[in-house]
This record gives sequence, structure tokens and C-alpha cells, in this order.
Amino acid sequence: MSDDPIEALYPDDVPADPTAEGPAVEPALEPSDDQPAVPAPERYVLKLEGVNLDPKLLAEAEPVFREMGLSNKQANALLPIAPKLMASAQEQVIQKLIDEGTKQRKAWLDSFNNDRELGGANRGESARLAQLGLEKMGIGKDHPFRATLTETGFGNHPDMIRILRWVGSTAAHKGSGGARNVPAWKAMYPDG
Repeated sequence: MSDDPIEALYPDDVPADPTAEGPAVEPALEPSDDQPAVPAPERYVLKLEGVNLDPKLLAEAEPVFREMGLSNKQANALLPIAPKLMASAQEQVIQKLIDEGTKQRKAWLDSFNNDRELGGANRGESARLAQLGLEKMGIGKDHPFRATLTETGFGNHPDMIRILRWVGSTAAHKGSGGARNVPAWKAMYPDG
């Protein structure tokens, strides 16, 4: 016998023919991981009470069920879990979007507060002029656009505040010193 570990595992004196003399090898009674215990049905008949199953999704699921070697009964036993999995996944996606939106709104507000031109000591005046800008454009407190700015947090975006402040500032400047009061859009686009 050789000192080579490979040859030690496979000595020459073991017969190559399994029917020849040597230790008998019993076939495995349990299926292996890559061989199902019961052959998969030719076609799965899947039903979930109270739910119309999407044929396209079922077509995607069938090869997985077949690979897993699931019987029709086993595949149908999994179906009640599917809506719960979907609901859980949807809740997680929605929560992630909410969390990301909250972070974004906070980042915009922090950026506004830290902006040298708009925030800090100028924060109050910036807010007043932005409010005036909205009003001069006909966007009152109950206007849907204003509600959208609040709900999305986009009203705290420094660029939005900068634009609205400019409109408010322009409107305030035009309205002072006896100049006639011109709508903000007209001040922004005098040739329009």
C-alpha cells in the first residue's frame, strides 16, 4: 500500500465490481437531497379558497414545486402561506419607503436651516417671503399644491424655498413704493 492519501482511500485490493466479494452496500432508504421521495405530478392543480390565482405566477411556481418534488397536496398546502408572505413583503417595502421619505424630509429641513442665505437668522424672513410668494401665485392655505408641499416635505426643500422666497420678495418689492401690484407670474415672465 502507498503512502499517498488518495491511494489509501481507494486501495487496489477492493473489488471494482459491487457484485464481487467485498462489503455489501445497502441502497439508501431515504431520498437524497437531489432526488424527491415522490415524483412530481405531471400537472399541478392548485387552488386557494377565496383567491383567484394568477396563471402566470402559477406557471413560475410549478418548476419550483417540481424541483422540490412536491406532490399536488404538498404544493396546495403551501398556498395559504403565500398571501401572508406577500402582505409581509408589502408592509416591509411600504415601511422602507416611509422611513426613506422621513429621512429625506429631515435632510431637506436640515439643509434649509443650515443654508446661509435662507436659514439661520434669515429663516423667519425666508418663510414669510415664501408664504407671500405662494399667496401671490394664488396658492392659498387650502390649496392642494400647498397640501402636497406639506405632505411630501418638498416645501422644506431649500430650492423650493429659494424660488418661493424670490417670488415673494419680487412681489413685495413691486408692491412697495407706489409701484402697481403685478401678479407673480407676470413679474417672472414680463414678456408672456
